[in-house]
Amino acid sequence: MASDDVPEIISLPILAGTPDYLDWMRTETRAAEAHGLNHAR
Repeated sequence: MASDDVPEIISLPILAGTPDYLDWMRTETRAAEAHGLNHAR
């Protein structure tokens, strides 16, 4: 199996950011969760 056949997923906490970025991130992750796309817990 080639190394690019298996995706690598890295999870890092978002500790800080501009208010606009953090609002955007909350909106986007809520949208994914509402569609059942957020499986990480």
